Amino acid sequence: MTDDVTAQANFRHADAGFCRVLAERKLALAVSLVPGGLVLIGTGPSGKLSVEVFPLRTGDAEKGPARVWGLAANRNRLVVAGPTEVTVYANSPMLAAQHPERPGHYDAFFTPRVSYFTGACMVHDIVIGTSSLTMAATAFSAVCTLDGRYNFDPIWHPNFISAVVPEDRCHLNGIAVADGALRYVTAFGPFDAASGWRRRALNEGVLLDVEHDRPLCAGLVAPHSPRLFDGRLMVLESGEGAVLDVDRASGERRTLAKLPGFTRGFVQHDGVLFVGMSRLRPTSDGFPLPVAARCPDLLCGIAALDAATGAEIGMLEFPPSAQEVFDLALLPGVACAGVADLSRPDAPYLLDGHAGTYWMQPQPTHR
Repeated sequence: MTDDVTAQANFRHADAGFCRVLAERKLALAVSLVPGGLVLIGTGPSGKLSVEVFPLRTGDAEKGPARVWGLAANRNRLVVAGPTEVTVYANSPMLAAQHPERPGHYDAFFTPRVSYFTGACMVHDIVIGTSSLTMAATAFSAVCTLDGRYNFDPIWHPNFISAVVPEDRCHLNGIAVADGALRYVTAFGPFDAASGWRRRALNEGVLLDVEHDRPLCAGLVAPHSPRLFDGRLMVLESGEGAVLDVDRASGERRTLAKLPGFTRGFVQHDGVLFVGMSRLRPTSDGFPLPVAARCPDLLCGIAALDAATGAEIGMLEFPPSAQEVFDLALLPGVACAGVADLSRPDAPYLLDGHAGTYWMQPQPTHR
């Protein structure tokens, strides 16, 4: 169910379990959807599911939406990566409910504060730190920070990478951080040649232990999204459509769940795992993936799982036009969030200043 008819086109089906887990926990999700843009999912004022798509276009609207890549969020910040920049949005909850077009609808509203020009880094995972952002710069096979001093600052790369250059050598894509320190990284394999992973089968993926400078797991099929949830190490074996538990000492892995999609994008809240699922790209035909053999009709959506057992709590499925969930981020303590829609030249926007916070209405341009 949705709050209005137009929102019904934004998803194909969401079962009662999925809706209930968001409402009971007062939780919203941010999703990077391909094609589509930024999707915000929550519970509207009427108690029904709210699913809104924000294209986040850049430049001339006729050029179409910019692709949304990695995401990171907390209650006060939303970080959105695009093809060549990373934008930080800030929440203005005091005026969210006074949105000029939808009064009383939002309890959080995110407005852009700063953008970092990164160039074509292929930003996957992002983590919000105390003074900077940490990101997986896939094109450079490195983990980098963003703090405004440089376009990006490489802080770590696998020991099998001989040079930090824009060649996407190993498809380094996922990072897990604990207590401000980088702990684990995923890549498609230990390759050190330009696009080396593209010329190999996708069952040579690795989960790397950064602290001990070693591969903790090998032989993974296209791994993504390593996470530390209260000290528990988990990773998505995307090509299997699997959610894995990993022993941090031995590297022994246990399959917690298998889902009907290419798993990518992974967050946890209050005993519930949210896992993104995607259909396969046409370019993956050359490397048959086990998930496609197991599930001929793959889904693009989000599964909510019991973190202890892997049992399905609920599921949301996007419409057939949607192909991929690229990333997920949590907005804790938020029921229904909005974001400044800069794809609309007539859309109201919010400005925060030391003297106050203001809703602004764009004025017509006179020549």
